[in-house]
Amino acid sequence: MIMNKKFAFFFLLILLSQHSIAQLTNQISIDEKTSKRMLISLCERNAFEDTSFSSWFQKEYNSYNVDTSTINLTTNELKGINVQIILGTWCSDSREQVPRLFKILDYAGFPESRILMIAVDRSKKAGDYDVASLKIELVPTIILYKDDAEVGRIIETPRMSLEEDMVEILFTSRKN
Repeated sequence: MIMNKKFAFFFLLILLSQHSIAQLTNQISIDEKTSKRMLISLCERNAFEDTSFSSWFQKEYNSYNVDTSTINLTTNELKGINVQIILGTWCSDSREQVPRLFKILDYAGFPESRILMIAVDRSKKAGDYDVASLKIELVPTIILYKDDAEVGRIIETPRMSLEEDMVEILFTSRKN
């Protein structure tokens, strides 16, 4: 009987901690300008399954054609990379570029565990998550890291294409 109480307490503790962690991601807020729902703070990809975001995410993801010959150049270079995505679900550039980036990363077999996604409001604040040190001016901002050091950014829209910009960042960082 004592063992069952200890197990029940332990199980309850695990459930509460998981619930607390879940509350820290995929938070929804209301955009003061449009009165529409927006993501805020840390996000996971499954946030785009919400009906407020799924239509634009799926449309852009499904219609984008990955430049496979260019992204194939990065297969080895992506191995030590972490990706941070700062986006605004209210932002048309984020709505275009983030689904495209996910399609590229999916094609490359990039693990989602190495992606950190942060949604900001129009003033580039992420609720309780502090992004000030990232100096975000425009969204989306896609930051590539290697060994915890930033190796490059794609800001708002790619200069050439997401694939070509990634190749340029990765090969430039390899030389340094």
